[in-house]
Amino acid sequence: MRSAIYLASFLLGLAAASHPRQPTAVVDAGTVVGVTTSLPSSTVTVNKFLGIPYAEPPVGSRRFLPPKPLKRFAKHTFNANQWGKHCHQRNEAETVVSDESEDCLFLNVYTPAECSGKKLPVLFWIYGGNLQDGNSGRAMFDGTSFATNQNIVVVTINYRVNVFGFPSSPALPLTESNPGFLDQRLALQWVQKNIHAFNGDPKKVTIGGESSGASSVDRLVDTFGPPLIAPFRAASASSGQATVSGIPRDSGPASWAALVSVLGCNGTSSKVELACMQRVDALAIRNIVELPYLANRAAGNAAQVPVYIGTSAQEGTTLARTYNLDIPNFTEEQMMYLLSTMTGGDPALNGLFSSLVHSIMDTDGLSLFYAAAQSYTELVYQCPAKLVAQATAQSGLPAWRYYHNISFPNIYLNDDPNTYPKFGSFHTADLGLIWGTYPKENATLVEVGLSKTIQKAWAGFVKDPWGEGPGWDRVDENGAGLACFGCDGGTGFTLIDEPHVDARCPYYNSLYSITKSPYF
Repeated sequence: MRSAIYLASFLLGLAAASHPRQPTAVVDAGTVVGVTTSLPSSTVTVNKFLGIPYAEPPVGSRRFLPPKPLKRFAKHTFNANQWGKHCHQRNEAETVVSDESEDCLFLNVYTPAECSGKKLPVLFWIYGGNLQDGNSGRAMFDGTSFATNQNIVVVTINYRVNVFGFPSSPALPLTESNPGFLDQRLALQWVQKNIHAFNGDPKKVTIGGESSGASSVDRLVDTFGPPLIAPFRAASASSGQATVSGIPRDSGPASWAALVSVLGCNGTSSKVELACMQRVDALAIRNIVELPYLANRAAGNAAQVPVYIGTSAQEGTTLARTYNLDIPNFTEEQMMYLLSTMTGGDPALNGLFSSLVHSIMDTDGLSLFYAAAQSYTELVYQCPAKLVAQATAQSGLPAWRYYHNISFPNIYLNDDPNTYPKFGSFHTADLGLIWGTYPKENATLVEVGLSKTIQKAWAGFVKDPWGEGPGWDRVDENGAGLACFGCDGGTGFTLIDEPHVDARCPYYNSLYSITKSPYF
């Protein structure tokens, strides 16, 4: 009998060893059961909770409408062991149709398994994709490296994109016409209510994003001004913002319909609407159609949070892939066509842009395409980043700015090795370095070391946004203060003179002052 007992105990031990402990957390909607993981080079265990639904499925009569919080899981226990479906995309650049669904409002949580005495800071990530593509279920955005090496909690979310997230239907009130942005806000509310269950501190949430994810971050900062209390304490943005724009995205009738809606002039006919609009106070109209965020930021009317913002040196080279351009044979006619496509044929913008391109060719010795790409980089990304950081500093808040300027032979655009090195430090080139998810095959020692530096800077800002931040001096009220990753070819960062990269920014200010809608 005793040997039988020993045998039973032995078998139970084997069973326990073959079925490792599954992490659990109790949230408002029920219990979630995750999985554990670890990096090959680390003994730290990370708990991953994948595909947690945070909203009712926006299907059927809920399509195009604001999200509703999920009250209860279908079963009390939800197995959070795989990424959820992706929201429907513009095309197959990010995903395949079989992986897509309207039922896509999920989020993922990555947290160190060992509970510390204090709740941990949280990075809340919003993906980019021009508000048309993107999903959090990508190996690129796996938060294991952040959780392992930086001891923070990471949350990545899905939100509706394309027409499902941004229908702009005249039948919807303006406050409900962009449900994709409302998805982001609801996910933030979920974090405030539930992140403590994953050892995260709801008072130490930093929102972060890249490209249109960064512009989403900036919109949250711009729209949570006093007396509103923001559901985050800091904001970080890579290659994007929504405060200033040099290229308008006004869409004629749709813009008029939105304006009519927000002013309460929806009528039974266009004549009734027009008569109502003619009675509205002119200042009310002016305040709505302007893009006043830069002045608001400087005056302290945005969310009172520190900002970390940066760009890559050759953001604009991706235009060659977007528009299928032959770089060596890029012509003046192609440039003007490209400009008209982006600007709607705006003659003032086209003229200024063309003049600057030729000036860059003369001063920097670049070919027509690379000069055009550089001007686009400065107009859309680089100079706005400077203005946002400067306005933040002028309002008395901490601001830091970085500049990413290096390329590696195993980091290229859209899985095309031919984009290296001709695309340089292109738009999105720094993502894998930030997340520690760059390709490990053929990675150089500089690449490995620089990724650690970049990730540590991001995590430093998440951990201490009111103090040391990413680890260098803050931007001052004149916009000075810029750290570069890669400028010296090493694994650290170097401080560079801001005019070295921003010399042409004053030439774009006239465009920023007249453009009334965010570019993305």
